[in-house]
Amino acid sequence: MSEPTKSISVMDKVQSLVSDKWNKDQLDLIMKTYAKDATPDEFMLFMSHAKQTGLDPLRKQLYFQKRNDFKNNSTSIVFITSIDGYRAIASRTGTHAGTDEPV
Repeated sequence: MSEPTKSISVMDKVQSLVSDKWNKDQLDLIMKTYAKDATPDEFMLFMSHAKQTGLDPLRKQLYFQKRNDFKNNSTSIVFITSIDGYRAIASRTGTHAGTDEPV
């Protein structure tokens, strides 16, 4: 008799994907606040994108948004990079001269 296959939750899959960057409590927080409308697959895609780009939703560098297309009766998802995210990317290049305060 074979052993029943254990069902792996989406959160466990996401945790294994990004465990080097975010812990389970942080992932729960991101899911409940920044990606609350995301399906499990969309959340996994969002966190995979965050890891690949090196952007952190908890630092308000990357946002999840679901958009409705009423004309086609569908939804789509977009990942929005904030100004802080763009600054983080620019800083990594080593050529960012810094950001001056507004005058």
